Amino acid sequence: PGDSPIEKEAQLLWTDSDDGNSLHFNTIDLGFQEVFTNILKHWIALADVDGFRVLDVQRISADFTVYLSTNLRHYAAALGKEHFLMVGEFD
Repeated sequence: PGDSPIEKEAQLLWTDSDDGNSLHFNTIDLGFQEVFTNILKHWIALADVDGFRVLDVQRISADFTVYLSTNLRHYAAALGKEHFLMVGEFD
């Protein structure tokens, strides 16, 4: 890992995987939780999304699971989507 400010900030958002071939999001980081949730809110509004399916939910921290699902359901409800769907998939 580099020492530039951009690389240091990026390290807060994701970590290397065990196999070194992919990245895992750092879902414990509160800044990441807010940024990622806001990105999904943007897509709910822009693309009229009615729900999300989360793959490998067991790789996401429990606090982020609660934060994400609660915030997205409240946001969707504010847009009139009372039946917004969140599905988590376990392996």
